Amino acid sequence: MNKTLRYQQGTFEIPQLETVPESVHQSVLGALEIIQKKEEKAVMHGNAHLSRRVLLPLAATLVLMTGMSVFAVSLYEQRMKNINQQKLEEYYLQIQTARVDSFHYNRPLTETEKSRFDTLNQSYEEEGMFPKGTLTVLESPEAYKGKGVGFYETRSTFFLPEQELTDEELLQLIDFYHQVNYSLQKVGSQIKQGVIQEPESENSGLEQSVVPGKERPSVLAYEGDLSIHCMTAGADSIYLEGWDGIEKMEIGSSVSTPFFADYDRAKGDTSLQPYIFDMVETPEGELYVAVVLWDGTEGKTGQIWHLDADGNYLNTLELGDKKPRKLAVDARGNLYVRLGSRQQDGTILYVYDGQGAFLTKITSDHDFHVANGICRGKDGKVYMLFEDFDRQTVTTNTGILRIDLEEKQAVVAAQHFLPDHGAAYDVLAPGGDSDFVILGMDGIYTYDLQDEESQLRLASYDAPCSFEGCKAAVLPDGRMLLAKPTEYTEVTVDGKPQYRWKAEGTCFYFIEN
Repeated sequence: MNKTLRYQQGTFEIPQLETVPESVHQSVLGALEIIQKKEEKAVMHGNAHLSRRVLLPLAATLVLMTGMSVFAVSLYEQRMKNINQQKLEEYYLQIQTARVDSFHYNRPLTETEKSRFDTLNQSYEEEGMFPKGTLTVLESPEAYKGKGVGFYETRSTFFLPEQELTDEELLQLIDFYHQVNYSLQKVGSQIKQGVIQEPESENSGLEQSVVPGKERPSVLAYEGDLSIHCMTAGADSIYLEGWDGIEKMEIGSSVSTPFFADYDRAKGDTSLQPYIFDMVETPEGELYVAVVLWDGTEGKTGQIWHLDADGNYLNTLELGDKKPRKLAVDARGNLYVRLGSRQQDGTILYVYDGQGAFLTKITSDHDFHVANGICRGKDGKVYMLFEDFDRQTVTTNTGILRIDLEEKQAVVAAQHFLPDHGAAYDVLAPGGDSDFVILGMDGIYTYDLQDEESQLRLASYDAPCSFEGCKAAVLPDGRMLLAKPTEYTEVTVDGKPQYRWKAEGTCFYFIEN
């Protein structure tokens, strides 16, 4: 059985379910609010005061409960109220101090387990079918011996046995989800109303970035001022884009310096808001920037900005209604622009020479995720990831296309070499000791074109920070660089709130080959 983790995108739902229906979300919140209203009513009789629910950002990933009726609330209510204050705060801290933004499994649930999970969850809610025991809390991944359900708090990862989960083990998972969700809501409300102070963890700061029992990775605290939105690696420097300016930082440094900020000149129309999705350095040290201009409604325009090695503006390549998302430059200096989606005629790439002249478009029958990476390989040619999703088998075939510029076509260089339950593989770049390094939400992989399978080099639960929401790039020596904030700040853009990184507290993590 493949033990690679399955990333659960934005939900605590079982694998392969992409989103949580609104009806499910409202169901669990309704149940929680019934409990809370009873507690609020008790305030009038002199009991502890609570307000409406306060859910932390990660709490949204915990919504799992389905179809909970008012009849079932009494059983659920009693079980939740039996959680003492100390345990409530322990659950709360587990989420607050975990170095990931969502939960993981060390293997996906089987189809049978999914079906039984749904059935048992209903019995848990409506019949009070609770587990006899609880899952085991692990101090490290190595502590799991393959029996029962283990939970590694530091990385919020569930370890499951290779054999089919028993009803008791599934109920332990279900019970954990419910109790954690309730604890987040309960403690959040207590904090907001001043009933208690924010619980504090014994561990804090950069020390948390090191997984127990693992070699300490290199960590640098960012000393610049950018709220980083986009990051890419050059030959000897890191380029950082911070919404209104691009800065450059030497590899190994923690301080960035201004590189380019004349966005109005580059975009042409000062009324449009630019969003930078990717940057790539040429062999001559120049920089291409993939930009989408937004008019505040639905209108979007694609551009490529061309900057010289000193950050001087050279020219803008207009793409009209085509939205550039990923960039690569081959050994000859030709620019490859991967679009946000495959066009109706099958176009996935536009290719330009070093002077900005259009060379050709590349078509393909293969699909790709907007996050899928593109890069110049060690042979100087351009490669890109693709993902073909099979709805019948609910699996994803992730492969690599080699762009043959002479033949003007995309050729399959490899496929079926990554876990078929994975998706949205992002970074694709030459590795130090491999043809490619690939970043997925479940871990960092390396791959050689002559091999049948990739190698999992670092599981997500062993990484120094969560992969979700981080910026990533591969350095020329094959090391992977991750950038991650510890805090966000709210800003207003075009009258709408946005959450952006705080420069203070942003860290860079260097992952060895």
